[in-house]
Amino acid sequence: MSVSTKPANEAAEVAERIRRDPVGFVRATFDETPVGKQAEILEALRDQREVYVRSCHDSGKSWTAARAVLWFLMAHPGDAIVLTTAPTWAQVEQILWREIGQAYARARVGLGGRLLTTRLDLGPKWFAIGLATDQPTNLQGFHASSILVVIDEADSVPGTIWTALDSVMTSANSKLLAIGNPLNPASEFKRRHDSAGPLATRIKIAADDVLALTDDGQHPYLLQRAWVEDKKLRWGEDSALYVGKVLAEWPDQGSDTLIPIAWLERAKGRAVPRGLRALGVDVARFGSARSVRTLLEGNWFVFSRAAHGEDTMQTAGRVLADIDAYAPVATGVDDTGVGGAVTDRLRQLDHYVTPINFGGAALDQNRFVNRGSEIYWLTRQAFEMDLIGFSMTDPDAVDELIAELNRPTYDTDERGRIRVNKYGLGRERSLSDEERVARSPDRADSFAIAYAVVRPSLGPIIERPRREPMNEFEAMLQRDAEFDSRVAAADWGVYDERIW
Repeated sequence: MSVSTKPANEAAEVAERIRRDPVGFVRATFDETPVGKQAEILEALRDQREVYVRSCHDSGKSWTAARAVLWFLMAHPGDAIVLTTAPTWAQVEQILWREIGQAYARARVGLGGRLLTTRLDLGPKWFAIGLATDQPTNLQGFHASSILVVIDEADSVPGTIWTALDSVMTSANSKLLAIGNPLNPASEFKRRHDSAGPLATRIKIAADDVLALTDDGQHPYLLQRAWVEDKKLRWGEDSALYVGKVLAEWPDQGSDTLIPIAWLERAKGRAVPRGLRALGVDVARFGSARSVRTLLEGNWFVFSRAAHGEDTMQTAGRVLADIDAYAPVATGVDDTGVGGAVTDRLRQLDHYVTPINFGGAALDQNRFVNRGSEIYWLTRQAFEMDLIGFSMTDPDAVDELIAELNRPTYDTDERGRIRVNKYGLGRERSLSDEERVARSPDRADSFAIAYAVVRPSLGPIIERPRREPMNEFEAMLQRDAEFDSRVAAADWGVYDERIW
């Protein structure tokens, strides 16, 4: 009897040591040392039922979550399940499970089982699996004495998925690790984070926490100060992306924000119908500003390309190259100021261009103060309706675009017409030339122009989602369907100043 029970006793003792010391497990198994908040997360997961981590960019959160998955399985041999999920399948496969695969391969002793792309099988009721969030029922029906649920990029996971996962966490030893950048102040992640009880731990990883580790040149895979300084310049310290991805705080989105950050974030990688191509060009007005070209295919964002310090002839040359390469059905150019020179040059070369004057008269002058307000309102409507999809081939450009599209605010004038301030300022404040360049939403203007010139070919928006009123301007939204019909009925065969 002693012979038969000795191996089982030894295995139980090893599992118990692993359970008690997750940081030691990582050191011994992978020859790696969790640093900073990484060790705090692992130990909190050992001690608490729920761990909520709001984190800056590149904090090593996915690295930590991958080690937590393997630690949990090894700490509960024979009867343990780990479920991981994220907002998209690409995030499930390419982020967390890529980290799990790298850790599994790095183990100094074989962990056993069979590793697939998003599944690690160690036994019939001893496995980890990655699942997408598009089918909540796929996340139900898992039962084991020990269950760990890992929600990656938790801020973008809808409430229905959290509810489905609640039904899984019914066993005595159930644990939750929810981790992500705090960007959506209305997310279920924030609600649960803020209402977490005594069986939960909340951990914040701000940029300063990570920079304390990387400023000495160590840990090159973590956030670097150069990145933070670059985003401070490009996004602005008051932007939602900077607040979320650098300070690790949920941004305060006021009721006058034109396009909430949540609408923009959920457009990342969204599959949408493609259509006719349109090119939008924002022309730099000052030497340090940028000229930006944006290409759309229907509602699909293809690219946003910026160039610094070029004259109008160089910008016109780049636009010509894009026209030759992509054959857009319409090309819109910001015709205000120096942009008129680009329009004139392209017309000299027999290319038809739609001149856009943001300060010019709106098509619907009863609703909008100027054409820029009208164009940005159309852009807002597209994101509210989840019509836009962002290609993620250049994630830095997308993040910069999102930061700029999230900046504008809106109000009404004395006649009740919608007025958009693309710099995100109140009426009482003006900008110097230097401030205007620094806050200029070049990518956002270029995107809005491209969408404005392709929008008529997409047809009117017929159906609107039912939403709770957002603010005092909600009644205005009810007139959008009528406005869409008016826009679609315009004579778009003639693109000239009489329309714009």
